[in-house]
Amino acid sequence: MFNRTLVKSMLAELADRQCGAVATLMLARFRRMFMADAREEVTSESTQQVVQDAYNYCLRKAAGEVVSSTAIRARFNELLGPDESPFEDPEEIEPWFIDLVSTADYAVRTWERPDVSGSVCFDALLSAYSIAGGLEDDPELTPTSPLGQLEFERQIADMRAIQSGVGVEELIEIGGQLAQAYAERFLEYIHHYQG
Repeated sequence: MFNRTLVKSMLAELADRQCGAVATLMLARFRRMFMADAREEVTSESTQQVVQDAYNYCLRKAAGEVVSSTAIRARFNELLGPDESPFEDPEEIEPWFIDLVSTADYAVRTWERPDVSGSVCFDALLSAYSIAGGLEDDPELTPTSPLGQLEFERQIADMRAIQSGVGVEELIEIGGQLAQAYAERFLEYIHHYQG
């Protein structure tokens, strides 16, 4: 179960750059899931590219580089709509990709808004937990590992590690097995429902 109180208290102890690093680690896990199925009828190359560009942006920010998010933000606005507009399902993205694109958006926003990075990072982590739990709970698929709980535990471990000074690249590698589990489960989902 996602412990909101614990996550909020831990994020409150992190600096804005550390919150950005935690969001980057989340995106590192879920981008592999996004890239798991590359059929043109599922998602466009440009949609995949914005997620990859968002990931590269987050990695560069985590490395301390000064880099603009203007182009990425414009692309997210095209795909998901500007903040002030009511949300409508984008025609360019199949429904099961919308949440995944949104996780990339959250990760970028965590870096863009250092004044509210903890709050945005919280939303990112909660969204990631929900996606993982959704993969786990699908009654049409064979039972799998408790992906939601594993995601929550990884998030807690990431926050503790970032606070103690462990580097992002090292933590991305540590989270690689979970990222692969998401990708494999997502492919199972795609093949079951789409054939």
